[in-house]
Amino acid sequence: MIRQVMFDMDGTLIDSERLFLKANAQAATELGVPHEPTDFLPLVGTAGADGLAKMTALVGAANVPVFAERSVALVMQWVQAGVPIARPGVAALLQRLQTRGLRLVLVTSSDAAYTRTMLETAGLRDYFAAVHTRDGAKEKPDPALYLQALATPGSAPASATVAVEDTVIGVQAARAAGLRALQVVDLDAPAPSATARVNNLAEAGDWLCTFA
Repeated sequence: MIRQVMFDMDGTLIDSERLFLKANAQAATELGVPHEPTDFLPLVGTAGADGLAKMTALVGAANVPVFAERSVALVMQWVQAGVPIARPGVAALLQRLQTRGLRLVLVTSSDAAYTRTMLETAGLRDYFAAVHTRDGAKEKPDPALYLQALATPGSAPASATVAVEDTVIGVQAARAAGLRALQVVDLDAPAPSATARVNNLAEAGDWLCTFA
């Protein structure tokens, strides 16, 4: 039986990845290495050395720091200008799970300031009993963030928890922490280790409520 659901944020609850593809293309063009937004799809669901290598291949090592900073700045500019960022059906899903009495937790590799802005802008912060960001912890696919969340007072045990992710590395992190992992497949490939895969948040709600 599920008592707790741990959600990833970017790409799962917040439609930030498409904004980043657009920002990546604009930042690259400003740096004189033009690309289409779809050229940056390999960056979705990457982290650490892998993400750096792919970024370097696209814009060049010398451009990476400015490219990364400018991409984030553009996304935040658009978010603050009112671009819709919540994934379709996210509020309905969270309300449905809360009505079932499930404890909701956010576990994201993004930093605290960015996470706070995204959650507050999308009107989602109050749904979560706890929010865990990458500050002071290793990023996914390392399971550290999930293990930290499980060790928090009030958390349900791993056996009663499901993680909801959209990327392969997110699923890997959840599974390494001993959790079942539900993947909402979107821009990244299907994760072979996912407990189950669905196509949207409404389907995710149906799956989760089956075990709640």
